[in-house]
Amino acid sequence: MSVQNIINITEANLHQTLEQSVTAAGAVLFLVRAPASTASS
Repeated sequence: MSVQNIINITEANLHQTLEQSVTAAGAVLFLVRAPASTASS
């Protein structure tokens, strides 16, 4: 494998991990906020 191949794979994995982290964080925020907003209204 060339260095460029390794860099490409590493970048792809980083992007995937970041997207999953953002999605998980968004889901947690949504779940935390939803009960609070329904309780206040």
